[in-house]
Amino acid sequence: MRNQGLLMQSPQLIEFISNGNESIGFLSSAEYGNLLPFELKRAYWIYHTPEMVQRGGHAHKEDELVIICVAGEAVIEVENTDGLKTNFLLNKPSLGLYIPKMYWRELRLNNHATLFCLSSSHYNEEDYIRSYQEFRNHNSSN
Repeated sequence: MRNQGLLMQSPQLIEFISNGNESIGFLSSAEYGNLLPFELKRAYWIYHTPEMVQRGGHAHKEDELVIICVAGEAVIEVENTDGLKTNFLLNKPSLGLYIPKMYWRELRLNNHATLFCLSSSHYNEEDYIRSYQEFRNHNSSN
């Protein structure tokens, strides 16, 4: 069940609490109901992406996502069904980007970037919209 205090409807940055110091290192965590706006169903990571390769290029009908760049740097562009685009820079491991359902995303990573992704659902290919035109048409058909 969703924590109503964390109901998020648009992409936004989440600053996770970071514990530690330079001499011992740092630890950040995400818990459902405490900064994580959904119950975690799947975690995955993206790494060793060649420079200048663009990832993403899809939207989800139901899945929500938090992306954390645990190493390197990533620029993530999100677009809603009305065509409004927003860019987010992820460049520290205590910062995450929440992406709700029905937002197209494009990811640009430097070659040292590692993304850790927290998902609200198990993998389901039928949840993906991989055609940009189909995504843009979704607003006019609903």
